[in-house]
Order: sequence, then structure tokens, then C-alpha cells
Amino acid sequence: MDDGHGIDAEGTPTPEDSIRHAAEVMLETVHRLGASSSAIYLVDELETTLTPALVVGGPISLFITPDHVSTSDERYTLATAFQARRQMVRDFPGAAARNITIPFPYLVAATPMMREYSPNAILTFVWTMPKERRTITIEDTEICAATAEGLRHEKGLFTALAETPNPRFFLASSGDESRDATGTSWLFRTRTLESALSGATGLRDVVSAVIERMARPSGAEKMALMSVEGHRVRVVGQSGFPQTMTQPLLEARETGLDLPVTGRGLFHETEKSVRASGLSPGLRTGLRAAAVLPLLSGERTIGAVLLGFTRPHPFSAEERAWLVTMADLVSAAWERACLFDASQATAQELQQRLLPRRLPQLTDLDITARYFSASTSATGGDWFDVLALPDDKAGLLAGDAEGHNVASAALMGQVRTALQAYAAEGHGPAEVLTRANTLLWQLGADRFVTCCCVWVDRIQGTAEIACAGHPGPLIRTAQNDVFALHEELIGPPLVVAENTVYQATQVTLRTGATIALFTDGLVHSHSPDYSTGLAEISGLLSTSQGYLEDIADRICARAAGARYREDDAALLLAGYRDTLPTVGHRVVHLRVDRHDLEAPRRVRRFVRDQLDAWGWGSRSDEAELLATELVTNALVHADSDVDLWLREHPDRIRVDVCDWDPRPPVPAPITFTEEFDSEAEHGRGLLIVEALASSWGKAPRGRGKSVWFELDQP
Repeated sequence: MDDGHGIDAEGTPTPEDSIRHAAEVMLETVHRLGASSSAIYLVDELETTLTPALVVGGPISLFITPDHVSTSDERYTLATAFQARRQMVRDFPGAAARNITIPFPYLVAATPMMREYSPNAILTFVWTMPKERRTITIEDTEICAATAEGLRHEKGLFTALAETPNPRFFLASSGDESRDATGTSWLFRTRTLESALSGATGLRDVVSAVIERMARPSGAEKMALMSVEGHRVRVVGQSGFPQTMTQPLLEARETGLDLPVTGRGLFHETEKSVRASGLSPGLRTGLRAAAVLPLLSGERTIGAVLLGFTRPHPFSAEERAWLVTMADLVSAAWERACLFDASQATAQELQQRLLPRRLPQLTDLDITARYFSASTSATGGDWFDVLALPDDKAGLLAGDAEGHNVASAALMGQVRTALQAYAAEGHGPAEVLTRANTLLWQLGADRFVTCCCVWVDRIQGTAEIACAGHPGPLIRTAQNDVFALHEELIGPPLVVAENTVYQATQVTLRTGATIALFTDGLVHSHSPDYSTGLAEISGLLSTSQGYLEDIADRICARAAGARYREDDAALLLAGYRDTLPTVGHRVVHLRVDRHDLEAPRRVRRFVRDQLDAWGWGSRSDEAELLATELVTNALVHADSDVDLWLREHPDRIRVDVCDWDPRPPVPAPITFTEEFDSEAEHGRGLLIVEALASSWGKAPRGRGKSVWFELDQP
């Protein structure tokens, strides 16, 4: 039992006494070293994050203490000390310091506090803006290490710190004794939330910041971030609640979020108060305390933050003031994020509308494409296209209009239309580029456009290539050798000179050759240096095996996974298979209208008739069933017309079902939950495909996608 002096009846230090004693030791060392501050960072159970738990020093400690440092972030000395399992000392003279929390010169020493073979905490000392140029001496490092070793044996210290959701601050002016600055923890959390929200772009970032910097520091086990749309409420992000909460729109009166515009928030400290609050059962289940904080835009409520506690929680005046202040910060970030998400969605929709709706299926060319938008909301000018040309030729095109705005996208649309028109007249790639350049000059185009055109003669087995300032195609032979077009064969971009005449070169294609067209955004996503990035793509193209979709996925993996891309990236792959009339290699096509009620019957009849005619009647039952499942799924969930392509290979048949919806299908497990099953009916068809097909997959197809399956010869 506590005797009032921080010691229980048996003489064991209380948690508070352990924390205060550790703070005194750290502050004494700060004065001895002439440092600015010291902090103990705890390591989480997964050893992925370092979080400040105890901070001492001058008032500047509030501004130089980083929060939630990743153990793999080598910009931070405490992270490198954790990785190396030893003391680390670093000097940040100024320019390097601007990359992280402290924007001015400083020195730091970080010492792991070991627990068996791994640190459970890191002790740091920081010297900020020293008046004279100094270094950390060996004696300084020994003092830091001795302090860390002494604190490591402080009884009950780490247990007490782990139970405190916010870092404890003990501040003092130079030479004075420390004082417990409990309110500073609230200021620290406000600063870290403000910092996180200032870097937030979309709603996902805002939700993450509220969970990490507001809900968890307050001790809340549950959090729901909701938008108010008229008289309805939508849960846009949550933690601790069932996932189903993000599905429906709820009536404001039914959820208890029909909030008056007071700016105060509603605080329920007991389970009885929660039950009487009017919160819907889905929101209040399991809660014994809650805070409902309105998000305001002027006098209009645009949303709310719900913090839920599984134990009774008294809200002090300081905590209430802090939570309302935090909600004000979230409100401003919320509006910015909504505008960003809306503009990005508009830009991406415009970009997708300018891409080809579908890629044609050609007898002797396997074709696939990939497109990635830039991470910003700007509209890019990258594009690709595939044309079915007269005389059994196919046109492969890729290009890039200068800039990242609506004007670039509009110019891209003009160029694509011009190239399609001139190609349809029967002109070769060089003449198509020459005529397009003249047209753009007449239209007064004011920005450059690069373009690569490849005309594939599927009968002769040749590729005619012309480029206007665009990277030439990479061509992989059947022996996996990769070669590129010589740079001297690439002409200037379109709109550089009015009377430019472009030249073409011709290469021979053999069975198994693969042609890769791309934009420079894909190259730079692999490496900032163009030559290095191009070499990496060439290496991936040379070593990648399997279906064309698999090769495209491997080449684009780094671009797709990049968190931030400054430019759009496009890739178009064509695999050449020369005509073998004695072996088959035939392809037929069926268009299904989205409103065709007889579609399943037509699909079954089409597949059976074609397979019987080709001598594949023994596989028609499986092919009919699987093709019908895929076409039905596309009609129901993509809300578009559907193209079915049936292709014969020497040893297998392949069925491609193409629609305009880019969202990939996912096989769904069979459950006994009625609600889930109603949402997952379309996934059952894929389970059938997975069970019966020799192989199956999915791939982008222009603006939409293709889901395909193959059946081997019996």
C-alpha cells in the first residue's frame, strides 16, 4: 500500500516512483554532458517500432523528440543502434538534419538497453545547435553507456513505462530540478498528430494518423471515423470494430450522430451513459465509455470521430480540451483529403477513358498491357494502343504527351485519333508519324509528343518500326536474347519541327519472339538513371518465363509497388506466333451485349459448335460450363458488353472473357453465412474454373480486364 511517498508498505518502489527516479538520473546526466535532452524509447513486441516513453530536458524536448520511429529507418540513430545492437553516435551538421525531425545541426548518441540478445529500449542523448563545434568524446559515450546500464536495472521501470500510453515529460531550465510536465504529453501528441495530418494526402492517410496519433494515445481500444452526408452517416475508417461497419450508410438519428453544432463533443464516461447515448448497437457494442467528436466545416458537421473504451473512462477537463483540439485538426485535414481523393478519382477516370476500351485478339499475336497512374492527382499523357490493320497487319503503339495535366490528356487523345485514322488508310508507321506531325502543327499544338509505332506483318513475320522521340521497342528472340532499336533510327518528337519526315526500319520475327513497347515512366520507376533502368527491364524481359501476363507482371512489379510515382507508366507486350495452318492455331470471337437475356444459351452453343468443328468435342462440356460462368459473372458485376475469344493451340484450347471493369475477380470461399454468401456468389464461378481448368488467370485488357482459362488436349 502506498504510504504517500511513492513507496509501498513493503518498501517496493511504486511505478510512479520508478519513473521519477529514472527522470532524475537522466536529467543529471543531461546536465553533466551539456546535452539538450534525453529520452527512453521502448521497442514494440514485433520489434518494428520505437516509441518515446520518458523524455527529460529543456522545453525544446517537445519539438525534437520523434514519434513512432521504424526500427528499419536508418535516418534515425536510435534505429541504427537497434539494428547494430550497440551504441551509435552521429553528427548531423545541418543539411542532413533537414531530412528528419530536427531541422538544425545536432549531435546524438543512442545506446541499446539490452534484454538477453535484443534491446527492449534505446536511451538517447541529443545536443542541439552547439555554440561551438564539438564532438562526442569517448568519455561522453562511456557516461551514456553507464546511465543506460543503471536504468536497465531500475526495478519496475519498463513495466511502468509500457503501461503509459503517452510519453512522460520532465522539463527543467538549465541547472534547475525537473518538474513533471504532464500537460506536455498532450502538447506532444497534438504536435505529432498535426505533423502526420500535414503530410496526409488521401482519406487513408487521415484514418491512419487518427488511429496512431489520437486513438491509441488516448487509450481507446476502438475508433470509427465517419462522414456525414446529409442525414446519413458512412463509416470510412475504423479500428477495433467489425469490418461490416464500413459497408452501409446509416441514418444519423439511428447512429446517435445527429450532432448539434457545438464543437464540444459528447463524452460518455460509463456503460450506462453509453447505452443512453443513442449510439446504434453496432457502434456501442462492447463499449463502457466513449467520446463522440464532431468534425466541423464552419457551421456544418461533415463527420465525427468515435473513440470507444472497453472500461469506464473518466474524461478530465484537460483531456476533453485536448480531444476537441485534435478533432479540429482532423476536420481541416479531412476536407483536404476529400478534395484530393475526388480530384485523383476524376483524373484517373479521365485517364482510363482515353485508353483503349479493349485490346483486339489476333490470330498470331498474344497481347497484354499494363498501365499505372502517377501517385499525384495530375492527369498524365502516357498511352498505348493496338490496331487491327488491313492486309493481316497489327499496329502496336505507345506514346507520351509532355506534361501532367488535362491539356496533356487532351493532346494525347488527339494524337491517338490521328494515328488511328492514318493507319486505317493503309499508311506505314513512318508515314503515319509524318502526317500526324503535320496535323499537330496545323492544330497549333504547343507541347511535344513522343510515339513509337510498330507494324507487325503476321503473314511475313516482320516488324516495321518508326519512333518519334520515344524509346524504341525491346525485342526478345525465342532464344531469350534482347535487342533494342539503335538510337540513330529514332526521329525527333512530334511538334518539334513542322516538316519532319520520319523513317522506318524493318526487323524479322521468328516464332516465340516478344515485342515490348513502354513509356519512360516505367524505366524511371526501376531506376532514376535511364540506362540502368532500361538494362533492368531488358534483363527481366530476357529471364522471365511463362505466359505473357506473367512476364508483364514481373516487369511491372516494382512500378506497381512503388508508394510514390512521379510519372505514369505503360507497358505493351506482344508475343508472335507465326501461322501454322496444318496444326490449327485458329481464333473466333463472340460479342455479348450487356442486356442480352439469352447470353448463356448463345455462349454454350457457340463454344460447342466451334469445338466440334475443330475436333475438340471431348472437351466441350467443361468449356461450355466454364465459359458460361465467366460470361455470366462479367455481365452481372462489370455492367458492360462482354467479348469471348476462343483460341486453338496445337495442344490446348484457350477461352478469354473480356469486360470493361478493371477490378480483378477473386474466388470466394463457400460459407454458411447468408449475408456473406449473397455478396460472394460471383466468386463461386471462379472456384469452378479453378477446379476444372488446366490453368486460368486474369490480366488487364485496355480499359478493362480479361479472365481466361485453358483446357489441355485429352
